[in-house]
Amino acid sequence: KVRGDIVLEQIACDDIARGTITDAVDTIERGARVSAAIRQFRRVEPRPSKVNLEARVVASFTPVKFLSAERFVVLNRGRRDGVQVGNRNFVIRRGDGYRGMLEDWDYMDPESPKEVVGELWVIDVRDNVSVAWIARSSRELRVGETTEMRKGY
Repeated sequence: KVRGDIVLEQIACDDIARGTITDAVDTIERGARVSAAIRQFRRVEPRPSKVNLEARVVASFTPVKFLSAERFVVLNRGRRDGVQVGNRNFVIRRGDGYRGMLEDWDYMDPESPKEVVGELWVIDVRDNVSVAWIARSSRELRVGETTEMRKGY
């Protein structure tokens, strides 16, 4: 979980350092893990998918309940599943959004047509997961959403 950014100013030994927190999106306490940040800007062009694939949004980089455009998320599919940088995933829902008091938020009505409520662009791919950028959304999105990658699109 990314909690913020820190600029290290002094390193005393392998596991002790002093720095300034430059950005925080969650509570950062003494003993929090620190790792190198890789910041790179690159242009990602859309690339047609070679496979039809269903995936799930399994995490977000910001600790918020609802996700919207221009946020980054992690998908549970990667290189082994045929995902490539530039592929597009569509967040899919079925139904009118109505749910009973005790039903889960991601209830889908299989009798209803599919509705695309968001588009994700894959920007980084690992063996089993990928990182995607939410290019657009017409509704609030959450971790746990179902996505579809469509062959040829």
